[in-house]
Amino acid sequence: MVGYTVSVERLSEQDTLRLTQLTYDTLAKAVREHGGTVRSFAGDSTMAVFGIPEALEDSALRACRAAGGSKPSFRRPQRHFRQNSLSGR
Repeated sequence: MVGYTVSVERLSEQDTLRLTQLTYDTLAKAVREHGGTVRSFAGDSTMAVFGIPEALEDSALRACRAAGGSKPSFRRPQRHFRQNSLSGR
């Protein structure tokens, strides 16, 4: 996620945790919607697999679609975070 480190450096520990959880939830949803499984999260990175345990002929395509499909989704958690967490709600 571009700007993740700069963004969280300005936030409290609690707000950083909230933003990170919203980001992870968004990425995991995109992966699941395209038939993948999230293996791990680290900072602003996500490790997901497609075609395991059952091989898929289009696993690479599914991975690309999940990645591309998750990009617009980042606006929702960021907007939600700004409206609810930073405003003190």
